[in-house]
Amino acid sequence: MKKNNKILDMISSEFQKEKTTISLIPSENVMSNLATSMYSSKMGNRYILPLKIGNKYFMPGRENLENIIKILDKKLSSIYKTKYAITKGLSGIHQMDMIMSALIQVTDKIIIMDNLNGGHSKTEGIAKKHGFEIDNINLEFKNWDIDYKKLKIITDKWKDEKILIYIDHTITLNPLNINKLIKKIPKNWIIYYDISHLQLFYFSHIYNFPKYKNFFFGGTTHKTFPGPQKAIILLNNKNLFNLINTKFDKTISSIHTGSLLALLITVLEMEKFGAEYAKDILDKTRYLAKLLSCKLNLVGPLPHLTNTHQICVDVPNVTETVQKLASIGIITTPMKIPSTSRIGLRFGIQEQCRLGLKESDLILLSQIIISCVSKTKIESSLKNKVKNLAKKLTKIHYVLPNTHLH
Repeated sequence: MKKNNKILDMISSEFQKEKTTISLIPSENVMSNLATSMYSSKMGNRYILPLKIGNKYFMPGRENLENIIKILDKKLSSIYKTKYAITKGLSGIHQMDMIMSALIQVTDKIIIMDNLNGGHSKTEGIAKKHGFEIDNINLEFKNWDIDYKKLKIITDKWKDEKILIYIDHTITLNPLNINKLIKKIPKNWIIYYDISHLQLFYFSHIYNFPKYKNFFFGGTTHKTFPGPQKAIILLNNKNLFNLINTKFDKTISSIHTGSLLALLITVLEMEKFGAEYAKDILDKTRYLAKLLSCKLNLVGPLPHLTNTHQICVDVPNVTETVQKLASIGIITTPMKIPSTSRIGLRFGIQEQCRLGLKESDLILLSQIIISCVSKTKIESSLKNKVKNLAKKLTKIHYVLPNTHLH
């Protein structure tokens, strides 16, 4: 019993800590109360496994729940302007594994973006697991887009092959020009672009993709997009859809109904408020970058130093700085900064924007961060400043009313 009480005390402590800390991690966000409630409802823990009797699939007694989830796929296809959507990914890494597992049947050669250029740390390992022969594309840091000189060397080498280009851009300060990329590669090559960090910007059409059958995209739904930890894929190619969807069907039984319902609620919220929220994130991120750049060394595309929700700061003592920030209630993570060989800070304010962050708050936040980076000793007043700011940022914005569910 004492052990149980200790565990409950630890959980309670984390609840309290959330009220006095500010997360600046670019891969986190906060769901609305309505979306969160989908997990605590009885529906959230239901299996939907259609039975095949004769030539028909059906789920006796759960047809309505099954139809609600089908609406999600249709809505996503409509909003992203694609023919197909897959919502069976349980996480970004699970989805990466499924895509590569499916595409190894089409080609055994893959081009990825490595860690030094902002690529995901797991991509190479999963590609090797599936037996791909790997090459890397780089970024060209004058414009923070693909290095096309390096890409030409690869296209000349593999021009007679069918190739998968898999771009999972974890540190992404600038959306890639996919239209240009497609025009620079052979027509039978396939491109997948993981837009986990940029999901809301494409959902709300601040940024857009061209329509090509050899290009598909997707990613997680809990970063700029403020939904559950889930992953989606959007496609226009029926053969690719069937190939990947079949791979999911063979490897999962539960589709995690709670997260799908939470995602549907978030889609409805962002359908109404997404463009406003995305613009708010972009404007305030650029403003924070401007404030920080007055005293700190920021890395990113000019003139704004960022065209997404992410800010990268090159600091000389990153471990000490992350610890100092954590000690006063600002949570962030060190990351390898593209264009350098050093570890730096990566900030994202998408969660705080959903909690009502104002420009005046950014001035205070920038001053606190600059103080932690620049000074050897932390001012005793900084922790109270963070705590008071966190107490202001508690109401979740850009939400639908949930009174009709009660």
